[in-house]
Amino acid sequence: MKLILRFKKGFLLSVNFLLLQFIFTNVSAQTFTGLGGPILDADTTNFSQQVSSLPTDKLRPQYGLASVELNLTHTYVQNLVIYVIAPDGTPINLMYNAGGSGDNLTGTVFTDAAVTNIQLATPAAAPFAGNYNPREAIGNINNYHSGEGEWKLVIRDDAAGDIGNLISWKLNFAANVTGVADTFNSNIPVIYLNTFMEVPRVDSVIRGNVKVIDNGGNARNKASDSIFQFLGNVEMKVRGNYSLNFPQRSYNIELFRQNWSDDTSVALCGMPAETDWLLVGTWNDRAFVRNPLMYQLFYQMGHYATRFRFCEVFLNGEYVGIYQLTEKIKRDNDRVDIAKLKDTDLAGDSLTGGYIFKHDYVTDTMGWLSSVAPPLCNFNFGRYQYVYPSYKNIKPQQADYIRTIVDTLEKRLFSFQFADSIYGYRPLIDANSFADYLICNEFSWNGDGFAKSMYFYKDKDSKDPKIYAGPVWDFDWSLKKMPWINDSIDVWSYKANPCNNLQATLPWYSIMMEDPYFRNIVRCRYEYFRTNILSQTHIDNSIDAIESMVDEAQIRHYTKWPTWGLSLGTPEQMPYSINMQQELDTMKAMIARRLQWMDMHLPGICTTPLSIPNVVEQQSVQVYPNPAQTQLNIQSEHPIDQIIIYNALGQCVYRTHTTSRSMQVDVSNFTSGIYILKTQTVKHSYINRIVIE
Repeated sequence: MKLILRFKKGFLLSVNFLLLQFIFTNVSAQTFTGLGGPILDADTTNFSQQVSSLPTDKLRPQYGLASVELNLTHTYVQNLVIYVIAPDGTPINLMYNAGGSGDNLTGTVFTDAAVTNIQLATPAAAPFAGNYNPREAIGNINNYHSGEGEWKLVIRDDAAGDIGNLISWKLNFAANVTGVADTFNSNIPVIYLNTFMEVPRVDSVIRGNVKVIDNGGNARNKASDSIFQFLGNVEMKVRGNYSLNFPQRSYNIELFRQNWSDDTSVALCGMPAETDWLLVGTWNDRAFVRNPLMYQLFYQMGHYATRFRFCEVFLNGEYVGIYQLTEKIKRDNDRVDIAKLKDTDLAGDSLTGGYIFKHDYVTDTMGWLSSVAPPLCNFNFGRYQYVYPSYKNIKPQQADYIRTIVDTLEKRLFSFQFADSIYGYRPLIDANSFADYLICNEFSWNGDGFAKSMYFYKDKDSKDPKIYAGPVWDFDWSLKKMPWINDSIDVWSYKANPCNNLQATLPWYSIMMEDPYFRNIVRCRYEYFRTNILSQTHIDNSIDAIESMVDEAQIRHYTKWPTWGLSLGTPEQMPYSINMQQELDTMKAMIARRLQWMDMHLPGICTTPLSIPNVVEQQSVQVYPNPAQTQLNIQSEHPIDQIIIYNALGQCVYRTHTTSRSMQVDVSNFTSGIYILKTQTVKHSYINRIVIE
């Protein structure tokens, strides 16, 4: 030790490194043999083995798990699915329904060093004596986590009638093995979910753990990363209605730290912190753009829309494809920004908000049945559900209040004086949000948008007494040819007969569109948006930009789910796309035809076609001096996302992005005249009319 300390620092490090290499390459291999027992018929059997005294505190390529050896008796081995699970919970699928009608595994060694994958073995029949690649790489376990503790061997028997016994199983550790660094990496976030082989259910939550890898920017996200954006526990449940039939399922997930006593809010993948998240599968969207595109458009119209990030997901060690990690529609300052309603808010102004409710299928969220049937339909009443507060938390006075507000709106809509400016529906709603909701769902010919997944919210009366439409939600059936969309795409979804189908189309919009006041608002906002975010160029560029995010990952996704040219299980009209380019070209062409038809047939008259829609007019953004000559100062209560200035013709003459709360804009080169300044924050769009002298 004294001799080493006399060397220079750089040489000392070299000696230590060589010494470490010597230790790893010369340490003896270690084998731990686990006991066996009966393999349960048509059930799952767990075996365990303690591992201790490894020469390194963490498994890694220098020293880690080299192989797993199995000896078992079982008729018709193809019934079996076998996993090994490391102490940190990392599972590896050794084999999945391989072996055909053969019997037994005799000295079957699973190792990454083998030549043949057991799933592709020839002949395909057991007993598979010798070395084979497992279905998933052993190297995934050598992930720089501790190998000491309880290891598990999980054997699932998928069919009844064949039985057997595990005789023994061996964990072989050695130097210079494959490591996780040799396996998976992605340009988008990667999420690993481990439920310890328990299959997520629809009827109840199950527990597991989760790690989220997101290094941000252009950095790669690798399975070998030892620093995680989040590492902890998770409760998860299968979500959806029709999508429950899809092979790639969607999930509700709730995050916890190291115990289950309290959930925890985490800022994932650049989105504001929350504890509740959604993993939305992309099975029903070959292009991956439908939900993202429509959420983006609604946000650009000046409203809150759910944020998302593409990610690749592993469930119990199995790659399950591209998902959209999505915000759940919730009340908070960074999402639906309305007043927080406490249990004690039972009277006065505090009782009036905030609320979120929806018109949807009746599933596990309870609500109420409309008190008014649609005109000419005396049986198909609207069904509404409490979202915030949830039906479990809402107090009777609060439930009665929001139900009464909606009942009042419907009674006014269904009355003869529905269009009256005082006694009709107009004073009860925010017309701009309702107009934009209609535009989004009609542009995307989304029939579901007027029958289910319809969200609404209301703030406290002292802040804003009106009902708002949105956030928009659930577009995976949109922007594609369904049997109810005729060849020329010339139908209005909002006009669907409310008496048809189990889930009634909400007739609110068909009534509102009979009112010239509302029709004209829709027409004006549509014509304005056609000059920018609903222009064909903007739509095409947005589609390409969204799809480019998964340009790399889609290869892995479609290797897992090879669905090109096949039916997805939904009644989409043939021919089905055979590749991504065909899918995008078809979508863009249909959008172009739809927009051209809407240009000609959307009801309403707009006297100022290029007028800027008054999205939000509040004092949250200060602009001075006004008039201005050389410099314009902008100050906001909330972080600014972007600044846009339009001239009197509605043309964009200035645009910039920022994250600051204050900005200075040089207007010295602007032509004298009236301009419109749009300040987009994370919460709202603010409009100011400015004069340049």
